[in-house]
Amino acid sequence: MSYNITYVDNIPPLVSAVFIDARATTMPSGINGNQVQVLINQQLAQINNRTIVYKIESDFGNLVGYFTLQVNPSNKTCVKASQVLRQAYQQYSVQVTQVINNFIQSNDWQFDYLF
Repeated sequence: MSYNITYVDNIPPLVSAVFIDARATTMPSGINGNQVQVLINQQLAQINNRTIVYKIESDFGNLVGYFTLQVNPSNKTCVKASQVLRQAYQQYSVQVTQVINNFIQSNDWQFDYLF
């Protein structure tokens, strides 16, 4: 299976959808809807003006998850800050991580950040 990486500027719906779908691995068990929203808001609070958010889709157009990069503008580098995959794609996490790592190493992310 191949994966596509796309820059996202409408972040809250993406984070909410993926985080809720992946709740078995991203949230404590037995929490209610209000507590879910608090956890999503905590995720969104980690995104700032040095963060780039990308969604990951399968070659069939299915949403796989998202990841964030934290950019250091002084030396034009980045590090992967987070990666959240939907439950159905947890089994492909090694392959998805490799695609993300290749994307970072290729410096293609630099087109999405204004230095």
